[in-house]
Amino acid sequence: MLERSGRRNPLRLLWGWLRTPRFSPLAMTVANRSVLAANLSFLGGHAARLRDGMLWLLGHFAEGRLVPLPVEPYPLEEVIAAHRRLESGGTVGKIVLVP
Repeated sequence: MLERSGRRNPLRLLWGWLRTPRFSPLAMTVANRSVLAANLSFLGGHAARLRDGMLWLLGHFAEGRLVPLPVEPYPLEEVIAAHRRLESGGTVGKIVLVP
């Protein structure tokens, strides 16, 4: 929203504010919707730390100390069964529809 020079442009700020979507967090919860974002650009200076963390994770997976959650695949034709399974509340891991 700021100009490259760093100065504020009131019209551009207003236009950006007007174009920003409005939402109600409570309504989103009821509708089972979410807003997710990830900005990893600030981690560029921490590449060594990220690499160490990734090597730690991979080592634990290789040794069996960390186990990925199960994946339950369902053919797309069985979407109703997959949805029932999801609504049962007994799922652990992910349910995947396979086309």
